[in-house]
Amino acid sequence: MKTTIINGFKWLSILYITLCTISFLFFTISDLPSFNEVGNLKNGCYTSNALLPYVECKGLKLNSLIKFFYNLWYIPIFGLGFITYFPLGSFMGLVTWSPVFYIIWYWLKGRHLKKIRISH
Repeated sequence: MKTTIINGFKWLSILYITLCTISFLFFTISDLPSFNEVGNLKNGCYTSNALLPYVECKGLKLNSLIKFFYNLWYIPIFGLGFITYFPLGSFMGLVTWSPVFYIIWYWLKGRHLKKIRISH
């Protein structure tokens, strides 16, 4: 049971880190126009800089999913900034970085917990 939970957290953490990395790569590869360049955009995505930079999408069927994916890599970055800003932000920052902390712990200390013990 313990190894199942450890493996589950390990794979969830790896998935989160991988998705954040892919999100960043898609954001940098796709040359999205800025808000000033699009004017009255009815369909598509653009970068916005209204207080904090993020990607906004309009008129697409999977609008929320695309917008979430493009902005996924921002979450850990904003989490770092919010840690010192207010108490709830500290919690958000720790939660967004916990998969990274978990993978580091797993590689340094937790791998021994996966070993199968044979008792006679």
